[in-house]
Amino acid sequence: MESFDVHDFVINLERAISESVKRNFPKAWDEDHITYSIIETLESRFGQSIQIDLASGIDRWHPWRYPPFLAVPPYVGELNVRWAAYKQTGRDERTFGDIAILIAMRFRDGTALFGVGFSEAKKRNRNDCRFSQVRADQTKRILRNAPRSVFLLYDHDPVCFHVVNGWTCGWSTHSVCIPMDLAMATRKKDTSLYKHSQPFALQFLRYLLGMDLDFSTRAVEIARGVHEDIGSPTYLLVIGVGFDTTAPGEDEVPFDRDRYGRLEPGRGHRRE
Repeated sequence: MESFDVHDFVINLERAISESVKRNFPKAWDEDHITYSIIETLESRFGQSIQIDLASGIDRWHPWRYPPFLAVPPYVGELNVRWAAYKQTGRDERTFGDIAILIAMRFRDGTALFGVGFSEAKKRNRNDCRFSQVRADQTKRILRNAPRSVFLLYDHDPVCFHVVNGWTCGWSTHSVCIPMDLAMATRKKDTSLYKHSQPFALQFLRYLLGMDLDFSTRAVEIARGVHEDIGSPTYLLVIGVGFDTTAPGEDEVPFDRDRYGRLEPGRGHRRE
């Protein structure tokens, strides 16, 4: 099991994601291809089991000391994380978003929770600043069933975060997340959305911490592949997180294993 402090985990995660996005431009500048590339990279880079020490590394976010958008709970010392990636099998399945990150959380006191974060990926156009594939009808349908969903925006140019909420950071990334309902409220479909966003790597960490997830039964069941009338995400990340305890195993997370095939780095996906 590989161990990281929280700083190194986010930096390594960001580097892996950005490199995956960049290498797809210009020849493979397609949302599906980029998304597959990111998930495959995460599988190969971080393996099936990691440990994140939240008690160390915070002081290395210089000149941040306690970034408000990271908001690591001070009582959590260690995250034990186990994950596996899946892709919908078959060509006739109805999709619901591009990625669902299904989190099974176990806490030191024995309590457990399931939550899910849905992402709909959109690429920036090659020759302008727009995300022309953002569609109001699709967005409204997703929000009706999973109101905490986000857009995952891919950019072939670096997106720079110089100041966030008054904190100087100097991040450069190629993928950002913005809440769908916020994006809809702006009525924008271009890079002006970035001022409301955060890097995907930070959003991913927040999911691991139980933040920004949808805990409704309906949303969790959609991720599991229960609602055929609504559809299921193209990709499913099944993640067990133990807060100062062992992480739930993959066999403790119920989902439709006939609908999803395990994704293996370098080998596409297969049916279990």
